[in-house]
Formats: sequence, structure tokens, C-alpha cells
Amino acid sequence: MLKKESARFIKSFWNDSNPPGMTEGQINSGRGTECPKPVLPKSRRWLIGSIFSGALASTVGAWYTKYFEPYNLEITHKKIGLCFRSPIASGLKFLHISDLHASGEVPYAYLSSAIDMAIDTQPDLIFATGDFITWRVEDSDQYRKLLNKLTACCPVYACLGNHDGGSWASRHDGYDSTHAIKSLLNSAGIKVLENESEIVTVRQQSIEIAGVGDLWAKDLRPELVLPRMEGDLGKNWERPLFLLAHNPDSKIPLYEYDWDLMLSGHTHGGQLVIPFLDYRPFAPVFDKSHIEGLRQWEGRRWMHITRGIGNRHGVRFNCRPEISLLET
Repeated sequence: MLKKESARFIKSFWNDSNPPGMTEGQINSGRGTECPKPVLPKSRRWLIGSIFSGALASTVGAWYTKYFEPYNLEITHKKIGLCFRSPIASGLKFLHISDLHASGEVPYAYLSSAIDMAIDTQPDLIFATGDFITWRVEDSDQYRKLLNKLTACCPVYACLGNHDGGSWASRHDGYDSTHAIKSLLNSAGIKVLENESEIVTVRQQSIEIAGVGDLWAKDLRPELVLPRMEGDLGKNWERPLFLLAHNPDSKIPLYEYDWDLMLSGHTHGGQLVIPFLDYRPFAPVFDKSHIEGLRQWEGRRWMHITRGIGNRHGVRFNCRPEISLLET
């Protein structure tokens, strides 16, 4: 009786025919050759294999997203000679960096190596478009020494981002004003342009650099620094104008003002990009049609959005951190 129950159990569990090499009579009588090891049916083998493969892929993907891609920094090159209405000399190199996000998730050791990569490009000028921290400065002396490496290379001009203090940051455990970050940047020799501009000469080429306050911090005051448009073509500029504005959505309130090339960050390129679909569900902007790169906007004006050096939450996927070299 026990032998018969055992045989029925084997047959029902594997949901298959008699094990290879044994007949039904041999099973019922307990006689025959040694019973081979049971073999899972193909459907169950496929299911277990799929579960294992999925778990492995998820583990590898999570490791890559957390520990590899956020530090897999790349230098991109773009030509900007045609972005200006007035002539600009060829061969000039402008470095555009943004969103360093110094924090526990973006350590100083990584930022130091990123800055070393940046200055190795030997730029003529460096533009930094905000979010130097995530919430608060940790070890300001160490951070200043890192930023000093930039200013030892060439002049650095910056605007501030929503994480750098002000009304938005104060609601998210950040500074209630931009004083701390402006003091840090000034002590490192970085010129902060907050609704102001400056004319500089780079290898005998005169250019104008304007910077505006952050959109989310409600510090954007273009009327203090930019002229309004004069007809469809705007003013006939005597020199190329670079506009520093952290959030690319700033272009909407800046539409009525005159500028050539706007440099922005803020988006991190979306930070997590769905492969093949180029879908960036977490990009923190209203206009998701332009999240990274160099593009023409409204016929004659141009925008460049860099993916940034740092990140939020310590993750990136299919969206490497970026140092942008803009060349004429």
C-alpha cells in the first residue's frame, strides 16, 4: 500500500509520465533498475530559470545604477560658433559644468576627480550653472579647496540653483538664503552673477556674460540685466552673450528678453532614462521636450543643458554624468 501511494505522489508532483527507464508495473511493484533523478518538466524549468534570471538582472541593474553609472563621468564636445548673432573667434573653449550636488551621496573624492577631468580640457572660461550642494555645506574648507582648482585654471562664472538657498531650499531643509553658498564661491574666486552681467575679454574676443537668479527660488529678475526684445531679431549685439540660468524652464519668463545662448543644468538629463524609448519620467521641468544637449529655440536663440556632475538620491541609469566642453 505504501509503495503504491509513493508512486502516485511521484507521478502527481512532477506532472509528467513515468520516469525514464521504468514501466508502470515496475513502479507499482517496486522492482526494476535504480530510479534516476527526477527531471523537472520544461515549463517549470523555464519558470524557475526566468525567476532566477530576473533576480540576477535586477541585482546587477541595481548595483550598476547605484555604484557605477553615477561616477562614470564623460566629457562631451559641442560646437557653438553659430549660436551668436555677432561674430565670435574660432578656437575658443568654454567649459560648462553644473549640479555638483556636494552631499553624502556625491562625495568630495568624486568631485575632486571630476574637477581634475574638467581642468585637463584647458578651457578659456568655465561656466557653472548652480546646485553646488544638495542641502547644506559639509566641510566648507575642503569644498573651497576643490573649487580653488577650477579658478586656478581660468576665470569661473556662476549662477545659483534652487538647492543653493532661498525660498525653495528653505522649504526642503536647505538654507533660507543664498549667503552661505555665495560666500563659499566668492572665497574660492568664483564670480557669482545673480541678475547681473559682466563683459570680459578672452584671447582678444570680447564677450558678455549675464546670470539670473533661480526660477524656483523666485529670484529671477531679467529686467535688471537683459534688454527687452526689439522686434523679431532683437538687438544687434556688439558681442556674443552667454546667459547663465540654472533651470531651463527659465526660458519661458525670459522669452521677452534678448539673449543668444542660455546655459542651464537642473535636469540631470533626467537621471533615469528608459532605454530605447528615451523616456525621462523624473526630469524636474515643465517642458520635457528639451532636457539635455544643445538645441535651437524659437528660431534664433540657443540653449545648452548639461546633465551635470552630481545627482540626487545617489542613482543614475542610462544617463551618465557630464562635463560639457563648448568650442567655437
